[in-house]
Amino acid sequence: MRERAKEDALIRPLLCRASLVALCLVAATAPVRADAVADFYKGKTLSLIAGFPPGGGYDTYVRILARHYGRFIPGQPLVVPSNMPGAGSLSAANHIYGKAAPDGLSMAMFASSAAMERLLGNKAALFDETKFSWIGSMSNDVAYCGVWQGAGVPATFDEMLTKETIFGGGAAAAITFQHPMVLKTVLGGNIRVISGYPGSREINLAIQQFHRTLPLPRTG
Repeated sequence: MRERAKEDALIRPLLCRASLVALCLVAATAPVRADAVADFYKGKTLSLIAGFPPGGGYDTYVRILARHYGRFIPGQPLVVPSNMPGAGSLSAANHIYGKAAPDGLSMAMFASSAAMERLLGNKAALFDETKFSWIGSMSNDVAYCGVWQGAGVPATFDEMLTKETIFGGGAAAAITFQHPMVLKTVLGGNIRVISGYPGSREINLAIQQFHRTLPLPRTG
């Protein structure tokens, strides 16, 4: 019960925001019957897509949201989470824009960085970001980059300017690739980014495997 209460506390602000958006949209259009939305969603299945593979942060958010979201939608549709990894979540963004039916039964959660890719000249971004209908965010994030403690790893930022530091990253549209590249190209860090990982789960596993191969630091 305690875990359910914590999840409700996390979900409720997002659901309230989504409800307000829905009310604003209804107010801006023609009057409708009070139960029209419930009639539409009753007995339906709403697809909630994560743009990254299972086991990572986006996947966790989507599955928590799917567990509760249907209870707050009139008609209480079944909400089914799924994964559509690829190109730093560009695959999911392209799908929800160009392939999913615009019927209110498909939603996607993809990286905020992916939404900027068309503006940055990425030809793989097959959407007009201004035409997405944004509902809300699961969290207010503070971005940071961290390194694993161990032998041969820089202990300070100044040391990272001269000693090579290896970061794992996703596709070019993923923040796991973009953030270390900012450290490299803007701040001058001696950084090598190994890109192409499907998601943060695979990056974390690679970090652990890599550091198992390093010699243990001397303690005396």
